Amino acid sequence: MDSTTVPPSSASSPPNDQMKQTTDTQTLFQLLAALADGAPRQQAARQLARYLGADDLLIFLRDAEVGVLLPAPGLVQTLPDRRRWQPFLASCAKEYPTHATLPFPDTTTMTTAVGLTNDNGTVLVLLGGTPRFDEAMLLVTLLPLLEAAFLREKGRQLAEAEATIARKMAAEAQQLITMLDTTRQDVQNELYARTQAEKAFREQVRLAALQMEVSTALTAGGTMQESLERCARALVQHLDAAFARFWTLNETEQMLELQASAGMYTHLDGGHARVPVGTLKIGRIAATHEPHLTNTVLGDPQVSDQEWARREGMVAFAGYPLLVEDRLVGVMALFARHQITETELAAMASVANAMAVGIQRYQTEKEQVVARQKVEESEERFRTLADNMSQFAWTADPTGWIFWYNQRWYDYTGTTPEQMAGWGWQSVQHPEHVQQVTEKIRACFETGEIWEDTFPLRGKDGTYRWFLSRAIPIRDTQGKILRWFGTNTDITEQKDLEHQKEVFVSMATHELKTPLTSLRGYIQLAERQLLRLQRELDSSQTEQQKALDGALLMLSRSQQQLSVQNRLINDMLDISRIQASALELLLAPCDLGSLVRETVQDYQIAHPQRQITLNQPEQEVLLIHADQDRIVQVLSNYLNNALKYSVAGTSINVNIMCKHAEARICVTDQGPGLSPEAQQHIWEQFYRAPGIEVQNNAGASLGLGLSICQGIINSHHGQVGVESTLGQGSRFWFTLPLLPEEA
Repeated sequence: MDSTTVPPSSASSPPNDQMKQTTDTQTLFQLLAALADGAPRQQAARQLARYLGADDLLIFLRDAEVGVLLPAPGLVQTLPDRRRWQPFLASCAKEYPTHATLPFPDTTTMTTAVGLTNDNGTVLVLLGGTPRFDEAMLLVTLLPLLEAAFLREKGRQLAEAEATIARKMAAEAQQLITMLDTTRQDVQNELYARTQAEKAFREQVRLAALQMEVSTALTAGGTMQESLERCARALVQHLDAAFARFWTLNETEQMLELQASAGMYTHLDGGHARVPVGTLKIGRIAATHEPHLTNTVLGDPQVSDQEWARREGMVAFAGYPLLVEDRLVGVMALFARHQITETELAAMASVANAMAVGIQRYQTEKEQVVARQKVEESEERFRTLADNMSQFAWTADPTGWIFWYNQRWYDYTGTTPEQMAGWGWQSVQHPEHVQQVTEKIRACFETGEIWEDTFPLRGKDGTYRWFLSRAIPIRDTQGKILRWFGTNTDITEQKDLEHQKEVFVSMATHELKTPLTSLRGYIQLAERQLLRLQRELDSSQTEQQKALDGALLMLSRSQQQLSVQNRLINDMLDISRIQASALELLLAPCDLGSLVRETVQDYQIAHPQRQITLNQPEQEVLLIHADQDRIVQVLSNYLNNALKYSVAGTSINVNIMCKHAEARICVTDQGPGLSPEAQQHIWEQFYRAPGIEVQNNAGASLGLGLSICQGIINSHHGQVGVESTLGQGSRFWFTLPLLPEEA
């Protein structure tokens, strides 16, 4: 502080006395600042007491509401014997100073106590020792610097303001100490500094009250407009502003919309009700994300209506962008008829931050309400649709706990939501199926795989109907399962039709095989008779020889057609048995390598014009537990297809590979290949890939071969598959588990 601004001393002091007095005052203010800081307050109080010649000190504040003395926060809150302390504290207001011997710090220890009271009724108690009253009286006069801080700490919601006040009081005290050390003024200068500190303290209290009121307005509930209106009134009241306003940003239209106005203007319409970003003073603040502060409104080029400012006596303007990180949510602005101090500007910046967060919270809550309404509407539409669909529908949590069924389920089963919650659906399962169904669906819930199964469910009339059931996981963007959605489709009629078809196919194939067997026998008998007759003819009977050769050729071709018909009938029998889970397997340990090698050799002999190669591992024996004839049937089907659909002259490769206790057999051809769509359907019954011509005069096919292969391999706990590219051939493969070596 400039020496010309300090009130002159009332009297001069000797240099040594003056230096000592200044040093003592410095020490007192340092201890006072430590006590105001409050961390730790009891230790600071003890140090201050020892400076004053005592062992310890207590400060009691008068509670304005109940009119009693209460210990200051942070000091000893409980007296060992209040009955003896209360008369002492009461006498302190009447007698100055007041002396007594009181129990402290416990009921068995008696300590001398001296009480000093200031004009506000605050009592300073010095405990033990030999107090120095001159310094103590000076401390009493400075107690108002602490009283407000102590009182503010009693309010839990003002904890942050209290800490700020304590720090600023300490800073002001430090400034006073520096000033006193520099100017070496007498006590009159110290009192002047105290007045300035009290003024600054009151300013901090006023701004802290502003921050508290803004925080309360933003957390008190109500609409965003109501909260902003309370905040605008708080700015006008605590900063003595002419008027204050808040705009929020409409991001879609890039428009600032006036939400609250307090002071000399309270209307929300007019030219400033909607301000485009980038126009006018408010719009430029929004566009640049920079505040605009001025204490010279008259002459400020950004204040366009200078006549209005002169007429209304406007001096200062402050406008702040309301930002959450780098995102603009609105703008705050006010006009004042006095200059805005730096402290007020800092408080406004703090308020702006709180306002931005508050507006974002309101907007987020509004968005959440809208989103929740949309979800509820969507769920209502979903339930309406689900309750009126022909299928049963249900949803479950990520663990498989079912918490909702559509009405169709309850209408069919005659159950209640309480009975069906969680795994209650097991009660309407057929006893013979419930364990298998439960195990399969639990496995899918654990792995997250799509679940599909077929089983009967009991209706409310006690009868069972067959259902195709399916459940898919619903995942979030990170792939985490949120819930499961499942359906049950009544397929009883389809099951009945399939059963009738299976019965028909079984009967038809058996009925067809009987005449075919007889016909094959008759043809073989006719061949033998014709061959014997051919041997009995002499060489001169050429016409008869030619006739017999023609007849034998036709019988041979008939045999071939009978073989084709027999294969087709066997395919129909196999597919019928697979569908009925009645495929007979003669399982026994066998060497897969030998089976494949012998089968390939048979085809090499039967088709010498084609190149069929075999690649197998060096391992001598590949033990599997299988039906040898069925495995040969699968490999033969793969080889027949390779021969049927590849051009003569191209090679066919058979490979055996072993990995992880599993053998994989691949048959690779250089045929036309399969499209991705055909690869998805190639294992279905009666499916034939369109556009692929049969080569080498191959016989007819029902499209059952690959489906039969899949059924056989599945029965052996293996898998089938195909890898193909159009124009580059196909690789069909199947896998089988290997037996352990010790087996």
